[in-house]
This record gives sequence, C-alpha cells and structure tokens, in this order.
Amino acid sequence: MVSGGSDTLSRVRLFPVAAIFALAGGFVAACGSFRAAEEMPVGPADAASEAQTADAADAGTADADADAASEVCPSGRGPKMVLVEGTAFRFCVDSTEVTQGQYEKFVTGGGALVTAHPACATKAALGPKPSCLGNEVQYQARAGYPMVCVDFCDALAFCQWAGKRLCGRTGDGGPLVGPDDLGTKPQNEWYLACSQGGTRNYPYGDILRSDVCTLSDPDAGDAGAPRATAPVASDPDCVGSTVPLFDIIGNAREWVNACTPAAGQCGCLGGDGTTLPTGGAARCNDTSGAPPSDQGVRRGIRCCADAR
Repeated sequence: MVSGGSDTLSRVRLFPVAAIFALAGGFVAACGSFRAAEEMPVGPADAASEAQTADAADAGTADADADAASEVCPSGRGPKMVLVEGTAFRFCVDSTEVTQGQYEKFVTGGGALVTAHPACATKAALGPKPSCLGNEVQYQARAGYPMVCVDFCDALAFCQWAGKRLCGRTGDGGPLVGPDDLGTKPQNEWYLACSQGGTRNYPYGDILRSDVCTLSDPDAGDAGAPRATAPVASDPDCVGSTVPLFDIIGNAREWVNACTPAAGQCGCLGGDGTTLPTGGAARCNDTSGAPPSDQGVRRGIRCCADAR
C-alpha cells in the first residue's frame, strides 16, 4: 500500500505525463482558482490577537480530529481521511481531492475498471481523457494538483482500488438518487461533510466569502473569469474548522454515488474554477450532475469510507 502522505502537498513535483499517457491515454484538466474581494466584515483593532487565539484553537481541534480519524478511517492509498460524525451518521471522507500523483499510482499499480456498475458496463478503458493533455492554460501537470478529466467510472474505480468508495448514502455508502437525494438531504454523505453535519451553507461558515476557495472571479463580468486549478489544500481558508476538509467546494467538481439512469446523469458536486461564488454549485446543498461518461476538464475525485 502506498501512503497518501508520500505526496506531500508542499513538495509539488512535475507529473510524469508520458508514463500515464501511455498507460491511461493522457491527461487534461481545467479548473479555476480565485481570489477576490472579501465580503466578511472587518474585525476590531485587536483582530490579530483574536485570530491567533482562534488559529491555536482550530489547530488543537484539527489535531484531535486527525487522531480520531487515524483510529477509525482507512489509511494508505489516496488522500488522508478525516472523520465526520453526528448523532445519526459516522463515516470517513478524503481530506483533499485525489491528486494527479495519487491517480498515477492507481493507474500504474493495478487499477481496474468496475464494470459491475450499470453506468460503467460499456466503458472500455480508464481515463483521463486524452484530449485534455497539453491544455496549459487550464491544466498544470503536477503531482499535488487535483486529478481531473475523469468520469464517474474512473472515480468509482479509484476509490475501490484505494480501499474506499464514492460518497453516497449515510449508513452504508449505497447509491443515492440524483438530484432528488442531494441538496440538504441528511442521507447524503457529501452534503454532511461539506456542511458540517447540515449546520453550514459553506464549509467555512454560513456567510459567503468571495476571497476563498478556487472559484471564478465575480468581478470580471456576469460570467466571471475562469481560473486554473490550484494545489490541493493550498487555500487555508477553504476548509471546515472542525473537520479539516479542504476544497470540497471549488478547484474541481467531485463525483458522488448518485445516478439517475433514466436521465443519464450522476451527481458531480462542489463547483470548480468556472463557478461563480454566488452560484448554487458553490454551496454545500449543490445538486449538480453530468453524464457518467463525461471526462470534463473540471471533474475530479474524492472518496468516502465506513468508519471502523
């Protein structure tokens, strides 16, 4: 088993595109990072002191969360996991989006399709989509950046290889019905992780902050200005305070186990670098979806798992 910690986020290396291209057909990616005007009110004169106290408290909470997660969550392949629990749920979720380096290990380490899922029965080969390769504006081939250009079946296969699963229904991780079981539904693991158990509109709080998370720039007109992806966990404010869960909104959209066969759609939540902060996809109650075969340049992976 390969430790997720080996892809140290602060040591971003050049991704060996040639090896993956030969084995998996190549890469592409596009997402957006975004830094714009702060919408939160300015604090009092002693805000710096208060912020230091808050940071220390958050660090202690994060350490406690990490200790709890290490006892009950799978470890080894893919991102490190954090524990999400409440009175009616208890499960683990990846602390970051799956990175290019982690996906490379999946492809070169025996990863295989999961054709048993109805949406994947006719899929012929693992992603990413070959035409994504070389889009230098939208995609940076680096190990610490999120893996994108993958479809629902690629995400499903990675999570299984990692000893995890796609986020789905609370209790057993089973399939949700998208979009009916998404939104603010208490049976949706992804929503509970994003919203800190249904108590927040955004992972960082209730009030929109347009200066955090990798989203489109709202000051660049009605459509915003798309931004390229950023290294996972590189925005320290795009995180829940109790659950150290980075980039669950922004950077890349994330496939979830929520498909509606009749409509040909599967859930892909969390917004990306083309999503305006004021849009629904930037909120924890997102209900977005896409065809399961869509290897879009902004579609990525985050896994869940049952807590021991």
